[in-house]
Amino acid sequence: MSNGKIAVIGGGIIGCISAIEIKKKGFDVTVFDQSKIGHASSWASGGILFPLMPWDYLKKVYDLCKSSTNYYEQLSKDLIQKTGIDPQFQESDLTIIDPLNIGEIQKWCKQNNIETSINEATCKRKIILKKIFQIRPPRLMKALRKYMETLGINIIENKKIISFDANKCEITSCTTSDGKVFMAEAFLLSSGAWTSSILEEYRDNVFPIKGQMIQYPNTGLKLKNILYEDGFYLIPRRDGVLIAGSTLEKVGFNSQENIKNIDNLKRKAEKIIPELKTIKIAKSWHGFRPGTVDNIPITEKHKDYNNLFLNFGHHRYGVAMAPQSARIITDLISVDV
Repeated sequence: MSNGKIAVIGGGIIGCISAIEIKKKGFDVTVFDQSKIGHASSWASGGILFPLMPWDYLKKVYDLCKSSTNYYEQLSKDLIQKTGIDPQFQESDLTIIDPLNIGEIQKWCKQNNIETSINEATCKRKIILKKIFQIRPPRLMKALRKYMETLGINIIENKKIISFDANKCEITSCTTSDGKVFMAEAFLLSSGAWTSSILEEYRDNVFPIKGQMIQYPNTGLKLKNILYEDGFYLIPRRDGVLIAGSTLEKVGFNSQENIKNIDNLKRKAEKIIPELKTIKIAKSWHGFRPGTVDNIPITEKHKDYNNLFLNFGHHRYGVAMAPQSARIITDLISVDV
């Protein structure tokens, strides 16, 4: 076990889960975030622990996601016990409405041991994927922050890291926006869509993709399944709240709410569930996903620096990919530091 000092830069789901796994290896871990822990794209996400339409992606996308259910099942128990906050990990089967490729979906599901059933009793054909799980990101991130404190992880919020200082092939320190210098044996960059503001070389590899979502209050509809149709999903929460999303907008870090897109989300929701026409949206929000080519994150050691590690670019599936990505990067750090 090592007691070396590790700086984790970025306190979203990737940074937090990585910090926890690194801490369990005996390292002294400090997490930096430019705002509050978990209050960016992680807080804004849907929390489905499954890549929507994985048969349309490269195999690695599902490989990075498939261990998340077991991980969060155990983590949720720990969070409830240690923090008193329930992140609402729960089973929610996935109903895909009117898919064009049922045969392909069934084949993929059979290969990956996912049980399915087909419902043809309605006007639209539906395929249901069994035992798909979800977690509620705002509650998860709130619990993770408190949990990290119980583990002795140092948390520094509202401090943006603007640069690294290097000596030959090693990073010696990082500097915050207020000029403070932090030294460590190793550095993990998990800053998501903001990565290129620290390492310019990744500007073309990781880029912000704005995702807007809407939330309905307790609808009283007693929905159990996540519903998906043509790139749009509805997620029922335990308390009856319904989440609908999301947009995919390549508009940089433009945080202005796009009313037209919000209205479009509402129309899509009402198309699937007509009863929503009489229910007013409770709120809307957005996050900036770290977009990458083919949804494949960068999880590796930097090519030029022996003690700089990278874990970013998880695009739409940061919550689902976080556990496996954290294992990969923790193993690399354990070997090299």
